[in-house]
Amino acid sequence: MKKFTLLFATMMAMSGLAFGQKEAKLIWESVVDTIPYYEPNSYFYDSKLIKVSTTGSSVIAYPYKKNNGEKGLLIKAFDKSGKLKWTSTDFYKNAEWNVFPISFGGGFALSADSKQLHETTFIFDEDFNYLRKQYSIVKCKDGWIEFNNDFSYSKYDSFGKQEWKYKSNENKYILFINNDAPYIGIIPENDNLSSRIVCIGKDGVLKYVTEPVAYTTILSNANFTGSNINENGGWGINFRGYDKEEYFKFDKTGKVTAKVPVKSIIPENTYEKYVTVRAMNSRYMLVTYLKDKEIYFTRIDSVGNINTVKSNCTLSDEKFFNPNSFFNVKILDEKDLMYNIILPQINNEVKQYKIGVIRFDNLKDSWQKQINTGTSIYNGNYYYQNSIYMEPDNTFLEISSEGDYSENKKAKIYDINGNLKWTSSFFFYTYTWSYIDGFLYFHKDGVLNKLAKIRYSDGKIMWDNAKGRVYNFYKDIFKDTQGNDVIFSEQYDPVNYSSRKVSGINADGSVKWFYDIPLEISVGHTDFGFYEGKLTYNYFIPKGDKSTMHLRKITPCEDLNTLTITGKTEACPNEKVKLSIPKQDGLTYQWQKDGQDLPNVKDAVYDFGESGTYTVVAKDELCQNTVTSNALKVNIRSLPTAEITATKSIFCDGEKTTIASKTNGTFFQWQKDGKDIPNATTGIYEVSQAGDYRVGVRDDKCPQMGYSNIYTIITKLLPEATISTDIKGVVYEPFTVKMSANSGTGLAYQWLKDDANIPNETKATYEANKSGKYKVNVTYDGCTKLSDALTISILIPLANNEEIGEEQVKVYPNPSKGEFKIILPKTLKSADVQLFDTFGRECSLMYVGEQAQAEGLSQGVYFLRVKKGDKTVTSKLIIE
Repeated sequence: MKKFTLLFATMMAMSGLAFGQKEAKLIWESVVDTIPYYEPNSYFYDSKLIKVSTTGSSVIAYPYKKNNGEKGLLIKAFDKSGKLKWTSTDFYKNAEWNVFPISFGGGFALSADSKQLHETTFIFDEDFNYLRKQYSIVKCKDGWIEFNNDFSYSKYDSFGKQEWKYKSNENKYILFINNDAPYIGIIPENDNLSSRIVCIGKDGVLKYVTEPVAYTTILSNANFTGSNINENGGWGINFRGYDKEEYFKFDKTGKVTAKVPVKSIIPENTYEKYVTVRAMNSRYMLVTYLKDKEIYFTRIDSVGNINTVKSNCTLSDEKFFNPNSFFNVKILDEKDLMYNIILPQINNEVKQYKIGVIRFDNLKDSWQKQINTGTSIYNGNYYYQNSIYMEPDNTFLEISSEGDYSENKKAKIYDINGNLKWTSSFFFYTYTWSYIDGFLYFHKDGVLNKLAKIRYSDGKIMWDNAKGRVYNFYKDIFKDTQGNDVIFSEQYDPVNYSSRKVSGINADGSVKWFYDIPLEISVGHTDFGFYEGKLTYNYFIPKGDKSTMHLRKITPCEDLNTLTITGKTEACPNEKVKLSIPKQDGLTYQWQKDGQDLPNVKDAVYDFGESGTYTVVAKDELCQNTVTSNALKVNIRSLPTAEITATKSIFCDGEKTTIASKTNGTFFQWQKDGKDIPNATTGIYEVSQAGDYRVGVRDDKCPQMGYSNIYTIITKLLPEATISTDIKGVVYEPFTVKMSANSGTGLAYQWLKDDANIPNETKATYEANKSGKYKVNVTYDGCTKLSDALTISILIPLANNEEIGEEQVKVYPNPSKGEFKIILPKTLKSADVQLFDTFGRECSLMYVGEQAQAEGLSQGVYFLRVKKGDKTVTSKLIIE
């Protein structure tokens, strides 16, 4: 088993593959052109350019030379699929080969010196479509400034939108010299002896213009990163010869506020040879000069005060001092400086470095450190063994030799106080290193095929095992779209002598992906551009006296990035959730629900309306790599459910019943026959009418309602309930009153007297023999209705000549024909006298004095009632 593993590993190594490495795949290749074979250091070697746009298109520009001697610049643009978009030979006809690109974020421009126009610029959109030609252009931090023929200036943002336009009132050209607002420029005067300085704000509004003051460009600051001038003013120099020359300070109105004669600072014999002048910022100016072999620093403040410090850097021979070659300073805290100085000695045999910090306002905190080294002679030439650099984090970087003419060097880093922070644990190979974005890259231990990377801040070794030879660290070590290292290198092998390779590097220095470049490629002629993780590069292949230029696009076959689904994980009923993943060209997507592929769901964004666990499988079809996203569980909430319960569904008209909802909802709305019942919004509802009832319910999270079953309520009509009789008025015993209820099929009856049931009286008729209020309950099909009350009066008659005390009521004759006398006792004098028949009906009676007469009566028995107060006497009267 061990033998097999060793053999397998050996075969993998021989094939160029190692564990964990993935070979990039070619997407497309285009032959750009066939041109005369380049000569070293010719324009063919230096002028080729490639840029990849934000849309994946590529543009390449390179010089041409015809047999008739005509020179020019050829530009070709290709889309992201490698197809030629356009080509032009006349954009830069007779250009002088120093074409350079200007990127604007959303656009692109090419500028070049030309025999027709100086700095002619052609502007393209983000897809390299040609827009227009511009005479002069200045690239800014967030766009560019264009010069127009009417001496106006237009500022465009990085996507080509015009932000402002400024018109020079004097129709004079302004030379803009910085790339960020406020925009600073120089207006040359007609006498060519002075200039004016102009400051334009971020909004394009003029802030100030100085008086004619300077016969020079604006001083750069000590970091060499741009102008010291801003909206608060700045520094300049009047060049008028030693006796008249002066430094001047102007304020935010352009007015000169301070002037310092040069001769008050610098000895005349050093004026032209040993002086450097730099602006520290808009408040301070720095002048350095050599006096009696000693270097001095002079700081001038905004009102002209001078502060001079002796550097303690002494030369043995002034002739070896060149302030532009051996002197470097950097501003600290806007008022102090750090420096490193090379001090060549007699015959240039020994070289010293002095590094230090000067605190002008507190000299006791200043310091200086000497680093001694020498020169070595090799083949009759002198070689400096050490170099000192000042890095962006205000540290000193020393690249020092470990012996005479040693190509092995170490890195030593000193902090702002001169203390040694760390020393590299292994050697650099001479001249093959670079400081890039906070890291040191170099060939390790003198081996050109061995690369290392150290974090500059603390000396931590990021990796030291990458293989390959890099010719130009700044050009051939770069970052992909995720910020990972990508290296273009030459790698030696015993079979082919060397091979060219571009590799993506893991954090430990191992190769993540690689792509072999043809062996015949011309050294140093590869340029790169990334778009969405794909790498576009071009190269030359020499063939006889010609070279073919190729444009090639590859995709790194590395592990795909983690794929994360984003979107809502919960939605209301009948809603859909929008789930998405970051889309990337070249990948296909397959959505899955609960582990099963969803047919035809292959986009990066999709709306889903079902609960489930969703995943996406992304696949790089070219590399055959796949990655599965996170699993996102989606819950589409169900509609609340409800069920109606009731005591009964059928009841008689006029009755009520209660229906209730068994539900998991919170809010209610009852409906009758499909329409909302106003104010019926509780879980219980009292029903009094027939109809189809249901209840809608919802919870407190979603507005959608779920509805219960339909519950049908049926009401039955009540039967009629009435009483009829022919007798009206008072009836006297032993007579009875016969009452009849309404009749009908299927009716049942129950008679009531004075609201109490009369036992066993359940027929349609009833004969009352007692006075009272009579009702009847009529029932049909289970529904009962109570009739209105019928009042019956049945009186008990008194005997004839009933005595009241000692007295009597006398009637005679009796029987009579209708005329008779009524003799009343004294106690009933003035009493009421009434005549009734046997049915209790009152009859007409005329009664005057004692004489009474009743007319129209039929034969029969009648009753005469005499009533006074609470005394009543009834007598029987017979009519013949």
